[in-house]
Amino acid sequence: MVYNLQITDAAKHQLAKIDKQTARRINKKLQEVAQDPFQYVTKLVGLELYKLRVGDYRILLDIQKKTLVIIIIEVSHRRNVYK
Repeated sequence: MVYNLQITDAAKHQLAKIDKQTARRINKKLQEVAQDPFQYVTKLVGLELYKLRVGDYRILLDIQKKTLVIIIIEVSHRRNVYK
């Protein structure tokens, strides 16, 4: 089951600010996650969100199992993402 990826405008803006090499790594990892998300992500405590770790960056995701959609909410450095 392949999940569809949807990215919010805020996440697009954040991804555009990241250096190109790191952005490519994040995009590659997101394509892998679309195949089987629960192999790669960790559930956040107290929230209905998941996190994906790519180097020093964290991607916050909302996974909708019924509709097979992954919504990318935020892409940020690990020191800023949870604030």
